[in-house]
Amino acid sequence: MLVTQPPGRAARRGAGKHSCPFENALDCLDAGALMLNAAGRITYVNARARSFYGLSDDPNAWTEHALGAELVTALQTVREQLKTKQEHAVEIARPNDAHVKLFAARATDGGVLVTLREAHPAVEPSAIEAAYRRVLERHGFGLWSYDAVAQDLWWSPRSYELIGMTPGTVNLTWIQDHVHPEDQQALSEAFARAYTEGEYAATFRATHEDDSVRHILDRGEVVARTEDGRPALIVGVTVDRTRLIALEEEANALHEQLKHVSQAGAAGQLAAAVAHDLNNALTVITCQASLLADRAQSEATKSNCEAMLQAAEYASDIAYRLLDFVRASPLALARSELGHFLADTEPLLRSIVPENIHFAIEPPASEIWADIDPRRMQQVLCNLVMNATQAVRPGGRIQVSVVGDREGVRIQVEDDGTGMAPDTLARIFEPLFTTRETGAGLGLASVRTVVERHSGEVTARSALGEGSTFVVSLPRKDPQAPTRQAQSAGTSAPRLATVWVVEDRPMLRLLVEGILRGHGHTVESFGDPREVLQRLDGGTAPPTLLLSDVVMPSMSGDALSEAVRERHPNVRAIYMSGYAAPLLQGHSKIPEGAISIPKPFSRQELVDAVEAALADGEYRELA
Repeated sequence: MLVTQPPGRAARRGAGKHSCPFENALDCLDAGALMLNAAGRITYVNARARSFYGLSDDPNAWTEHALGAELVTALQTVREQLKTKQEHAVEIARPNDAHVKLFAARATDGGVLVTLREAHPAVEPSAIEAAYRRVLERHGFGLWSYDAVAQDLWWSPRSYELIGMTPGTVNLTWIQDHVHPEDQQALSEAFARAYTEGEYAATFRATHEDDSVRHILDRGEVVARTEDGRPALIVGVTVDRTRLIALEEEANALHEQLKHVSQAGAAGQLAAAVAHDLNNALTVITCQASLLADRAQSEATKSNCEAMLQAAEYASDIAYRLLDFVRASPLALARSELGHFLADTEPLLRSIVPENIHFAIEPPASEIWADIDPRRMQQVLCNLVMNATQAVRPGGRIQVSVVGDREGVRIQVEDDGTGMAPDTLARIFEPLFTTRETGAGLGLASVRTVVERHSGEVTARSALGEGSTFVVSLPRKDPQAPTRQAQSAGTSAPRLATVWVVEDRPMLRLLVEGILRGHGHTVESFGDPREVLQRLDGGTAPPTLLLSDVVMPSMSGDALSEAVRERHPNVRAIYMSGYAAPLLQGHSKIPEGAISIPKPFSRQELVDAVEAALADGEYRELA
């Protein structure tokens, strides 16, 4: 028998002014809640439950009559169920014919906690099916069904849109009319397999009236069969994969680009490392060959030394072309008058052009100045002229000219050779692209790289049978005034100093040490930069000049110079570099305007760099 709690302290808590934290929490619920003690008496009804049953705040009003027979019976039932179970749920009717879900749980003191929630009315399966269809259509899925017995094919509006057809009666002839011809056979076979396998899956291209193409994914399943096992009903969905395929193609293209960049980066690091080691060796060869040439007692010996120097120069050019290709070698920019530059370069260019081709150089009418690396720009002209000689027939013409205006400077290489077709012209500056069986495809690619690093641009005009014109455009600069160094050259005696040489390659370290001692300097050399700092920290007097390689295993040259100058700010520095992979990766940075000498260097270039550093001590780049 279910009874209510008589008036008293516990009953007064149901009126909403109670001190029990648990009951406070129940009043915050969005559901009705009742509490029964172990004797079955109702000790608490929260506000939501009172609202459900129209109860007042007075516990004396919580009678069986007020609660209603349905709830009283349900409470008695759950009490019985909870004798053997921890929780129980039932659904009951409210006085207004609405339904309530009742959930009861056994409390630790033997009582019962009951919660009440309104139950939503049952939904017909057909309504659920219609809702699913609407959701699928709204999210881009086309729906279809095929009655194999009546041979009736039904499509949703979205299916018509995806295939590119006007809504109406459809049949299987749509395959011939709207499916790409190359996909029709595979689509028909996939649908035929569904008859035996029970599942259907196909991808095809749908052709629309505006000639656009959509990539379609079609999936279906046999959901009913006839008594003899033949498919009776197949249902499926249609999905537009056009955007997804476009994204996949874009992702694949990006993957290929990243793969190419990764390979190019690895090749660049290898090229820089090879060039670095080659330049170290060439520095020794160049300096020793020049020393032998100076001491030669016969013309034959001197001639042999000159041949060695020319070979070393050629090898050095190869190293720099490797570095130019991967943008690893810095430019030695100098303010240059292009008329003089062209005159200095003319013998080199004439040695490239065969005698049966007319070659002319047209100097500028007046002085034109630009900031160029003369050595790199000579390589640019040599590549362009060499390219022209391969296109010009015997008796043809090649002309190099320089013109300038307020906009800039243009160096032009023109020929009357065979010319190029538009598709070839569009690719001539691409790395590894060549039209010749013996070409490597690096010449014009390196031209573009060098010119762009001069803040310039190289373009080409050509047509089959009309020759070609290559134009190198550069920023124009104001004339260069003579520098104090140039004005005072040779007017003062060489300055002698204490020089510390830091180079990890023993053969090069000994060479530099010998050259400087031969010119009267006091020299001490180190194979490890850390030895320099240990000496200074041990109290050894600092040198006047620090001559350091840039790339070394334990510490870069710029880091060493910074550490030395923190201890002794007046120490001057010169950097030697073959521009290897660490520079390419940005692991080392020569201070802007610092005196640096690229490897390979000659004996005289080394001596001149030291003289310049000792003359003024200013950090500036030597031209």
